Amino acid sequence: MTGRLYESTSAKALSEAIEWALHLSTEEREKIGAAGIKNVKEHFTKQIMCDKTIEVYKELINL
Repeated sequence: MTGRLYESTSAKALSEAIEWALHLSTEEREKIGAAGIKNVKEHFTKQIMCDKTIEVYKELINL
């Protein structure tokens, strides 16, 4: 788990997500933080982002 999703148009959902985060233990926060860092390092490298950008350009050219 790298965090919590909520409906972006709902103030109540945001409030609940904030409450959830505020009640996490230090261990839970550290675990979620480490998972988030791992996720970014695995899925958002410069090479991956460049490859995905090129894919988008190729799709646009073929429209």
